[in-house]
Amino acid sequence: MPAHFSSNITLAVPTELQPSPQRQLPEITSETLDRLQEAGWFGVGLLVALVDTDGSVLMLEHHARDKNLEGMLGLMSETSKISRPVIEQPMQTLFRGFKEELGKDNPNSMGLSMHQAGGWVINQWPHGVNRPDMFACGISFPVFVDDETREDILRIEHNGEEVGAAEFMDPAIVLEMDDAKLRPGIKPLLAQLGAAGLLSSGADFGGLVPVSFNDVFEASFIDIRLQP
Repeated sequence: MPAHFSSNITLAVPTELQPSPQRQLPEITSETLDRLQEAGWFGVGLLVALVDTDGSVLMLEHHARDKNLEGMLGLMSETSKISRPVIEQPMQTLFRGFKEELGKDNPNSMGLSMHQAGGWVINQWPHGVNRPDMFACGISFPVFVDDETREDILRIEHNGEEVGAAEFMDPAIVLEMDDAKLRPGIKPLLAQLGAAGLLSSGADFGGLVPVSFNDVFEASFIDIRLQP
């Protein structure tokens, strides 16, 4: 399946997941999961664009898995998890993403910032190269990094189970890349974030505020899977 993947399937998005000026990120409830399952979504998770001071986004080189081929580039992404009755919320998933994909045990120390209000979109994310008709409900948003954090991320030895390398790239360059080099769905996702104005730190989403993981706790969650 080509990375520019397109589909005539459009899945319904629950109202509570739509961008709202009253929230920094949406809340996922058991009722939300029921609605997603009924609409045909395979799962739910985060698609995160780490944006540096030049407007470039962090692209991660992924190892071969069921979702992608070896060396495909993509954004930081994490499937939301659950340990009934507790559902992992987006900020918890973001915290885990920094630990698992970037190897950062203390993301609070990274000097991250985010839009304060309504700064996300919902993306119909192809679940992978081997699952062309399955889609994850992708809560998609930028996280902004300063120059020091950018260099710190690039110094990390990316040799984990999922990620092999990392670099910051101009979104315009990514949009012109060979589709075979990108994870399915990356081009539409970057275009969607750009069209919403989210990749600009000066966009009017309540201003930028520091990211705090002080209220995040870790638990033994498993991936949310909504379909067989």
